Amino acid sequence: MSGDIHLFGKSVIGMQLADISQMVGTLLQDPERQILGSYVLNEVAFGLESLGIPRVEIVPRAEKHSTGLAS
Repeated sequence: MSGDIHLFGKSVIGMQLADISQMVGTLLQDPERQILGSYVLNEVAFGLESLGIPRVEIVPRAEKHSTGLAS
């Protein structure tokens, strides 16, 4: 197999996953079948993990950003 994928005119070869995740996302057709679950904290933590944030920082940051949001 061979080929290349371009996002916004740039090849993804050699790009870090954290950089790619800032340009693309996942939108499922059936919201009842989400990847993680129904808790806002989990969804925020998943986004931070995708950005390459160190694990020790994820929970405190996710708690800060999910405060006040419906869960």
